[in-house]
Amino acid sequence: MKYLIGFCIASVLILVGCKSFEDNEKDVSKRLAVLEQKGLPDSLISSARLALSQAQGDKRRNKPTDADKKMKEAISLVKNAEVALQNSLASKPDVVARLNALSEKSNKDFRGLHKKEADSLLAAADSLLKIDYVFKAQNIVSNFENDYAKKLKDQATADSLTLRIVGTWTFLDTAKHSEDKNVNAVDRKVFTFKKDGGAYFLGEKKGQTSPYSKIDAKFETFGTWDIKGDVIYITATKFVQHRQSSWQMNEFTNKWGHISPQTGQFVEGKANVVEGETLDTGHKDLDKQSRNVSFKELEEWYKFRK
Repeated sequence: MKYLIGFCIASVLILVGCKSFEDNEKDVSKRLAVLEQKGLPDSLISSARLALSQAQGDKRRNKPTDADKKMKEAISLVKNAEVALQNSLASKPDVVARLNALSEKSNKDFRGLHKKEADSLLAAADSLLKIDYVFKAQNIVSNFENDYAKKLKDQATADSLTLRIVGTWTFLDTAKHSEDKNVNAVDRKVFTFKKDGGAYFLGEKKGQTSPYSKIDAKFETFGTWDIKGDVIYITATKFVQHRQSSWQMNEFTNKWGHISPQTGQFVEGKANVVEGETLDTGHKDLDKQSRNVSFKELEEWYKFRK
C-alpha cells in the first residue's frame, strides 16, 4: 500500500512539474516569435531555433530520447536569449541619447524628402523604445548612424541639382523597323519642373509600334516635385487620360483589330479603346500615377530648355 501511495504521488508530481513534448514545442515557438518580434539579433536566437528544429525532426523520426534532449537544449537557449533581451533594457538610456542626438543633427542637415525619410525612421525607433523593443530600435539607430555620411552626400547632390532641374525636359523618339517601313510611332514625353515645386508630365504615343501593333494614347499628370539624391519624384495631384486606343494585326488575315477582353476573340476593324478619365486629389488610384526619373536619365535622353 505504501508503495502504491508513493507511486501515485510521484506520478502527480511528474504530471504537474513536466510539460509534454507538444506543450514545450508550442511554448518555445511562441517565445521565439516574441524574441524575433522585439528585434533580438538572429545571432542570439538562431541556436535555439536550430535546437527546436532538430527536436521536431527527431520526434518525427521516432527518436523520443534524442527529441527530449534537443528540446531541453532549446528551452535552455531560449532562456538565455530572454536574459539577453532583459539585459538590453539597461542599454535603453544610451539608445535614447543617440536617437535624440540624431534627431537634432538631422533637423539641421536634411531638407525635403531626405528629412521626411529621416523623420520617419527616427519616429519608428522612438515608438519601439516606448514599448521597450530596444534591440529593434537600436538596429534602426545604428543603421542610420552608419548610413549618415551617404545620406549627407545624397542631400548635397540634391542641393546641387535643384536649380538645374527647373525647366522643361522633352523626349522625342520615332520607332523604326528594318523590315517594315510602316513602323513609325512617335513617342513624346515632357517633364516640366517649376521653381515653386509644381510639376507636370505629358505622355503621348501615336502610330505603328511594330509590324503587328499600333497605338494612339495621350495622358497628363499634374502635381508637385521634390528630389532625393539624383532622383526626382513627382507626386500626382491630378491625372488626365485623354485617349488610349490600341490595335493588333491578325497575322492570318492581315487585318487590323483587337482581341476582345470579354470574349478573347479577334474583333476586326476596331481598336481596343480605354475610356478617358480624370483622377483628382483623393482618388484611390491617383498615387499610381506618381512617377520618378533620375537626373542622369534626363540628361541622357531629354532636351532641356528653361
